[in-house]
Amino acid sequence: MELRRHSAVLRDGAQRFIDAPADLLVFERSLAGQRLLCAFNLGSSAGRWRPSADREWRMIESVGGAEEWNFPPLSGLIARCLS
Repeated sequence: MELRRHSAVLRDGAQRFIDAPADLLVFERSLAGQRLLCAFNLGSSAGRWRPSADREWRMIESVGGAEEWNFPPLSGLIARCLS
């Protein structure tokens, strides 16, 4: 919540949902040339998902043990677009 409070792109940016496996909620927020990817595992099983290779992403925040596109149950991450 702290990150959202201090990030205009998370509060006010355009939102686009991205196809992902069941139990994963993935969307991109964009505003003024900045892009953030938000990915959350809402299920009770671990999952793995990677964004398409057309952009490079760097994780800036995670919760519940999510890291580098591996998602334990009830975890998530936010990544910033570098390209």
